Amino acid sequence: LPKFMFEALYLAIGGIDKARLVSDANIKNLLTNDYVAHGDRYLSADLAFEGADLFVIFIWSGLRVIGFKVIEKNDGKDIEDTIKAMAHEWQVPRSNIVYDADGVGIFLKGYLANAVNFKNGAPPVPVEGQKVDYKNLKSQCEFKLAEIITACLMYFDCGKDIEEHWLAIMEELET
Repeated sequence: LPKFMFEALYLAIGGIDKARLVSDANIKNLLTNDYVAHGDRYLSADLAFEGADLFVIFIWSGLRVIGFKVIEKNDGKDIEDTIKAMAHEWQVPRSNIVYDADGVGIFLKGYLANAVNFKNGAPPVPVEGQKVDYKNLKSQCEFKLAEIITACLMYFDCGKDIEEHWLAIMEELET
């Protein structure tokens, strides 16, 4: 472990904030960065059937989250129907839908033709034709998200609806 982390975890000296990719202040800024421009619409879905995990959909306009839905328990048909209904409601083209294809998401490919399946363990994507040094696609996206949040380029534009889920969102971003 780096010295600061060892001292924080084993000697109770200092803290591990240096190891975090995103500060608390920048996470809180996600609710106030109202200058972030609108853009093309996208839908991202983190799938889950039952248990502790939640099925979460975000509707994006550029880097603004303009809508969302959180569902605790559902089945495969509910997932398909919910994604299609929200894409229709928010006018998101099928090619602008990305869903978690690890686990239960592997079965959606045939039902969401032309949508993009995201596989966490896939190799990272080269940037500007150059190989990048990340363990996998998930870690590459985590670092890119941290850059975007730290630069205050993202905004949750969901009004009071987001408040009920904000603590859970903050906890996810802190990790």
